[in-house]
Order: sequence, then structure tokens, then C-alpha cells
Amino acid sequence: MCTSNANRALINLNSTMQIAEIFILRVIPLTMLVMIVTGCQSTPIYQALFNREEVIASAKSKMKLMVDNRTNGYNEPVSLCKSNGLDYLTDDGRKEPFNIVYPISDCKSYAQSLISKANEEDLAAKLKMEAEKNEKQREEDQRRAEEAKIKKAEIAAEEAERKRQHKVLTTKLKSGKVAPKNWRQAIIAFSANDGAFLASAPKIRPDGKIYSTQGTIALGNKDDTFIAKWFPTDAQFLVMRRLGARSRSNLEPRYYKVKVPKLLRKEYYEKAKLGGMFVFVGKYVSNEDYATTNGQNKSMPVFEATYLQFI
Repeated sequence: MCTSNANRALINLNSTMQIAEIFILRVIPLTMLVMIVTGCQSTPIYQALFNREEVIASAKSKMKLMVDNRTNGYNEPVSLCKSNGLDYLTDDGRKEPFNIVYPISDCKSYAQSLISKANEEDLAAKLKMEAEKNEKQREEDQRRAEEAKIKKAEIAAEEAERKRQHKVLTTKLKSGKVAPKNWRQAIIAFSANDGAFLASAPKIRPDGKIYSTQGTIALGNKDDTFIAKWFPTDAQFLVMRRLGARSRSNLEPRYYKVKVPKLLRKEYYEKAKLGGMFVFVGKYVSNEDYATTNGQNKSMPVFEATYLQFI
């Protein structure tokens, strides 16, 4: 019976040793066995083996936080895996101890999924921002277009009103219901033509039409008339320059005579000055001969003023 018990005990021992051998050689890696034998059971790897899910969850949480915050290096899977504390892992195929807990291939795959999602979110945010910017620009363009349309309508309305008022004023000036307040209104009121050319080239026969021009008073006569001296305007001088004139000072002055009617004499004697400038509107009534200082005989037009303005 003792022999039978001894054999049974030996068989149990052999079975136990076989199980232990399988456990040691196939379940626990050699590095773990060394740690256990040397009393290093508290090492991170030892703890990780028995807290695998927690370690992986913590690693994933750290990686997600880095990606969410767009931390530097978040868009590189290997860097992302190593930066969360799993720097045991390598990408060259070597079997590092921590691969037992969270293989590098699994970590990279998860990291890439986070990166891809982040890239999609960034792209969506960018597209949204561009869409909002485009919408704001569209609204701004529309607002400006509306403002321009309103402004154009206002300008058109103002121009139409100006033309209406001008037409009304023209009618009143021509009919004599309103007296002209300035030279331009006098030109309208009397339908005056430009008479600047007459000073330099009087007509052979005065036509009795109404003309307007400007000049300076060269001589005042006792018979309520004055002699005016005319120089070309800027536009007229440009034409003359093309014909050979080099400066205004070299141009010979042209003269004409103005008769001041009784209605305008009070203002004439109060405001007119020798050498002073004036503008006028008047009727071309005759020509008058005169001699220049160098002995040349010339002819000047004579106007009967209907409007005078002294400047």
C-alpha cells in the first residue's frame, strides 16, 4: 500500500512539474521569470501583465488627449505611441517586453485612427471657416451692391432734379420773370454766343446778335463807354500756341468797346476800375476804327451791354 501511495505521489509530482514547466516556458516570458526569481515583481512590466486592459486604456487616453490638443508630433503614429509612456515599443520588428501588453502594430493602428479622425475634423473646420468667410464676403458684396444701387439712384435723382431746376430757371430767365444773378445766368437769359473771337476779328457787318466775353478795362471814356482789352483764355491760348504763339506776353492785345446803358451805369461807376477784370453780355451793334501805338489801323467791335459783372 505504501508503494502504491508513493507511486501515486510521484505521478502527481511529475504532473505538477509538467504543468509548471509549461507555465514557465510558454506562459511567462523569460524576462518575467528573471524578475520573479530576483524579487522584481513590482516592475511596470510585471504589473502591466496583470493590468493589461488598464495599461492599454491609459495609453489610448493619453494619445487621444495629445491628438485632441494637437500637441506637437500628434500626427505621427510612432511618435504618438512613444510619447505616451510606451517608449519600449519599436518599429523595427524587435520584440520588446512591452509588446506583450500593447503590441506596436496595435498602437500604431489606433494612433492612425485618431490622426485620421483629427485630420477629418480639421478639414471640416477649415471648410466651415471658408464657407463662413465666403458667406460673409457674399453678404458684404451684396450690401455694397445695394449701397451702390441706392447711391446711383440718389445721384440720378439729384441729377434729374438739377436738370429740372435748371430747365425751370432757364425758362424763367428767358421769359424775364427772373433777373440773372451771375454771368452764366445772363448768358442763358439772353441766349448769348461766345464773342471772344470778335475782338481779334470783327465781322465786316455787325450782326446785332448777343455775345458774351471777358476782359480788362483799358480806358474809361466820358460818354459812358469804355475800351476793354482782351487776352486769350487758357483753352484759346493752347490753340494759338499750336499755331506758333510762344507765350501770352508776346500776343498782341485785342480791343473792343462797351457802351454802358443807363440801367447799368450806377453799378459801372461804383465798381469798375481801370485794369480791373469784368465779364459781360451785350449786343454787337457796330465796329470802330482805331490806330495802334505802332501806327497800324485796326477795327474793334462795339457792344451795347445788357449785363455787366466786375471782378
